[in-house]
Amino acid sequence: MKLALLATLALGVPGLAIAQPARTNLTPAQTLAKVEATYAAAKEIAGEFTQIQLNATFGTTELSRGTFEIARPDKIRFDYFNKKNKPSKSFVFDGTTLWYEEPLNRRVTKTAASTSALPSAIAFLATPGQTAKEFTIAPPANKNHLVPGSIVYAPSGDAMTYELTKVNLVAKLAPERFAYVVPKGYELKTAPQPKPSVPPKP
Repeated sequence: MKLALLATLALGVPGLAIAQPARTNLTPAQTLAKVEATYAAAKEIAGEFTQIQLNATFGTTELSRGTFEIARPDKIRFDYFNKKNKPSKSFVFDGTTLWYEEPLNRRVTKTAASTSALPSAIAFLATPGQTAKEFTIAPPANKNHLVPGSIVYAPSGDAMTYELTKVNLVAKLAPERFAYVVPKGYELKTAPQPKPSVPPKP
């Protein structure tokens, strides 16, 4: 799996474009260090995102938009909205449990998880020090050292891209945004825990 933080990105999605930033004389390693430093001091982060899922087999892309809120070190919320700007789904991670809400189906799925289970494309936002371990810069980031996008390439050729906009590194988030409560009338499902792998006998 290949990971990259992007300064410019185009996947052939109509209406989607990211302005190219001014280039600097920094090496990719120096740029990565400055990106890391920019995010390291942030305690609460909020913004908007565009998610593009590329299916290489069928040559199709699926576009989604929404907002994200992060309270470091271990709380994260992603809310997706449909074309009519109504909630379509939400992911809320409170540090120990991942809640997946589907308003259309009036259903919530509960999964025990940890920050290590977060998608790599967004984990760098929640986990300080994650950027340098997981990503390469392609091409150098913008002069403010904010990350306008990230992309994860799968061996199959599929790709998951996040474009990040209106990023606020000094956001003031209400704690209840991460204290998820199942809405009245919603079905609650608990995802089964994966069985621990058993090493083969010698």
